[in-house]
Amino acid sequence: MARRESWVPEGTAGEPGSADYYRDDYPDDYYAGDYYQDEDPGSPLSAGILVRALRALSGSVVAGLALLAVVVIVVGVLGGQRGFPGPGAVSISVHVAGTVVAVLCQRFADRRRDILAALASLAVFAIAGAVLWTQWWN
Repeated sequence: MARRESWVPEGTAGEPGSADYYRDDYPDDYYAGDYYQDEDPGSPLSAGILVRALRALSGSVVAGLALLAVVVIVVGVLGGQRGFPGPGAVSISVHVAGTVVAVLCQRFADRRRDILAALASLAVFAIAGAVLWTQWWN
């Protein structure tokens, strides 16, 4: 193992700030344990481009779902104040509940790098699809 470059003058060996003090004492295989590795490095979905792209796309879907929930809430409040029909309490609660669950799934997906991240991202798409289908198209 090579020592790190030192900016400390010679003759201060072993003292804080010296090259000996900051020497890398860890063996070469110190970071080879399971803790520092991907959950399944052999899997094509472990931290691959597919999972990262899926997480990015599902994050955009969550942002759109949250924006849609805010719009539905604002229209519901304005409709109640101005006397025109707007979305009811059921529609508002479905949008808010769907957004909360989708945000939780996205948060889980953003903190993982394995197949569970892909499944959580797919759950975000399913939740957004269910909210759109039940509240807008059906």
